[in-house]
Amino acid sequence: MALGPARQLSPQTPLLLPWALASARPQRSAIFVDAEGHSAVDFVVPLFKTDAGELQPVGFVVIYVSLERFLFPYIQRWPTASPSGETLLVRRDGDSAICLTDLRHKQDDDAAKRVPMSRTELPAVDAINQAQPGTTQGIDYRGVQVLSAFRPVTGYRLGSYGQARPR
Repeated sequence: MALGPARQLSPQTPLLLPWALASARPQRSAIFVDAEGHSAVDFVVPLFKTDAGELQPVGFVVIYVSLERFLFPYIQRWPTASPSGETLLVRRDGDSAICLTDLRHKQDDDAAKRVPMSRTELPAVDAINQAQPGTTQGIDYRGVQVLSAFRPVTGYRLGSYGQARPR
């Protein structure tokens, strides 16, 4: 049964089902890019009934959350007037750094949103490599000298597919 448009499940979602059952708690996937190229998160909620005082699993509810509709508009709204400031959400994907949010100064969006981890002059790569709060100077995706402040998103996996773990 589905409510709304049919969506392809993340490759992680089936891996979350046993964790949801074992913990009897909702589980959430890492951020993924769906078949239409949209960033999203799946929540898996186990459903139980009580039979003779024991919980019996009866199914799951999978909730697809579009980050472009829910989270990214809040991240991308800069708090003051600024011709250059922006907030980016980035993660590592193999030997690349990927920007999950839209770029304020759009160029060739696809090329700017995925860069090799060898590009250590880029603040996004530096932030991923440090994996802790910090500041740095570097060259941004436009080739412009910038000052960058960064911090990891705690309590959330932005990692690769297939690394689902209980929370």
